Amino acid sequence: MDQDSIQRLLTILRKLRGPDGCVWDQRQDLASAARFLSDEVFEYVEAAASGDKTRATEELSDLFYMLAFNFVILAETHDLEFDDLARLGADKLLHRKPHVFEDDPQWDGLSHEEIWRQQKARESGQPVDGARPSLLKDLHPAASPLRQAIMRGDNAALGGFDWEGPEPVIAKVHEELDELQQARREGDRDAIEDETGDLLFAVTQLARKLGVDPDLALARTNEKFARRFRAIEKRHDNDPERLKALGIDGLWREWDAVKREENE
Repeated sequence: MDQDSIQRLLTILRKLRGPDGCVWDQRQDLASAARFLSDEVFEYVEAAASGDKTRATEELSDLFYMLAFNFVILAETHDLEFDDLARLGADKLLHRKPHVFEDDPQWDGLSHEEIWRQQKARESGQPVDGARPSLLKDLHPAASPLRQAIMRGDNAALGGFDWEGPEPVIAKVHEELDELQQARREGDRDAIEDETGDLLFAVTQLARKLGVDPDLALARTNEKFARRFRAIEKRHDNDPERLKALGIDGLWREWDAVKREENE
């Protein structure tokens, strides 16, 4: 990595935070900067999902800039160098993955998850062989519900509570859909919400068993929907009234036409 480029970025950010800098940059604190960092993460996820490498590169640079901005704010009140971030990350990887970086038979036969748990326990001073915490550990509230559902499924699988493959999960999805339909027929709003959640959870577990990241899959679908709908709008000069005049059947014909054009 070009250290000159990093130092140039940090110098610019410190200038923006300084007395002769930018008011917007000056008034940010760790909490607000962290929110902007989270926004940049989602923008990069969407760009990566679109498959547009140029856009993904641009969004990744925005993410890196916002990471550096958070560092600058933290370093104003904390003895910290940018290199410390890379060093701490590297040290953690070396410690958490000794089965890769050490020639030690004590790791033989242990799963990656068990090694990670043991090493993390050692870092926090907890007894490795003491009382084990729940597999369903608390998740960070910033994680999306889809991400949390995947992690819940992964963690429960460590205790053997999992489907053997995708087929049983597909059956579960159909079961949850039937239960949602029943709740609709009964008009029970609480049950409808509950069964909708169960259905979403089951679909997310299906994605997990298929090796699909549901956040990325949904981001790609969002991107695809927006792209196709904008193409329909363009055909009608972005006039909502002209779109409404087509009716739902006409709009679906337009949708199919745009879809065919994409696939040609």
